[in-house]
Amino acid sequence: YITGTWRSMRPVRDLSQCIHCLMCWIMCPDSAIQAKDGKIAGIDYRHCKGCGVCAFECPPKVKAIEMVLGDQKK
Repeated sequence: YITGTWRSMRPVRDLSQCIHCLMCWIMCPDSAIQAKDGKIAGIDYRHCKGCGVCAFECPPKVKAIEMVLGDQKK
């Protein structure tokens, strides 16, 4: 089901900070984090509910995912 239409916050990944640890992919309850060949490939905003689990699980020294207000993706 497409569930991303009702979120108020959205994750934005900083490509220069991401170490591709895959923690966000593992922990995302909606499988909205996309991975390919062992690396994070993107975020499926159609299915992302904006819960923030991905940003919370990103390692503290990395913090490559920020939750921002608004529904539009960058």
